[in-house]
Amino acid sequence: MGRRLEDPERRTAFSVTTRSLSGMKLWPTLGVAFLLIVGWGTSMRLSWSLGRENARNEAQASTLKRTADTLN
Repeated sequence: MGRRLEDPERRTAFSVTTRSLSGMKLWPTLGVAFLLIVGWGTSMRLSWSLGRENARNEAQASTLKRTADTLN
């Protein structure tokens, strides 16, 4: 029994997927997408944090103004 030689032109869905995954374009694209998502998430978190801090500062300013008005 000899080894069966595969036809190099014969492509299955698995071989196409394997070639695509090992292709040079896919991994950099996934890396860029990952970095964009991480950057977006960080931006959203920072924006939310700054918004909370701004609201806190406004509440403190309002309280101080009320206190000053009461004392006067």
